[in-house]
Amino acid sequence: AGITERVALTIHLVPEDVGGPASAELAELAAQLEASDLFTVTVIETDADGLVEALRAGEVSVVFHSFVSSTLDPQAYLEGFGSDGGLAWGFRDDVVDDLLMQQRAELDPELRLALLEQLQIAIAEAVPAIPVSQGVRLVFARSSVLGVDVEDTVPLDLSALSR
Repeated sequence: AGITERVALTIHLVPEDVGGPASAELAELAAQLEASDLFTVTVIETDADGLVEALRAGEVSVVFHSFVSSTLDPQAYLEGFGSDGGLAWGFRDDVVDDLLMQQRAELDPELRLALLEQLQIAIAEAVPAIPVSQGVRLVFARSSVLGVDVEDTVPLDLSALSR
């Protein structure tokens, strides 16, 4: 590929979003990347607010994220689809944002469930691709990270699909 120097790679992780084993998994991934002599890896564990700040400041190369919620509450999964969500896809939808805000404030469980169902439908209609890779952790890289290549050994990444 013509790369002669190590590429600096900063990977951000929000442990609350991905569950307990994620820190160990990311440490192993970082060690493998370092061992390849192609990357110098820095792992930054932060909270959701810290990730949003780092994204806005352009300090994030890669976000290590799981689409498998670490809690039973669907809000943990759906929050990433909000305009200020930690996934930073550049996705924005006023209907989704409004439904997210409503369900956060709703105390009646039946009304909240109805809002969550509306939210899921709104997301399905608005998002170009819904991740369906149950149990597979995906890594999204900023476009400024050059040389990102997909290999046959990597699970299918549906994020590049559009309608």
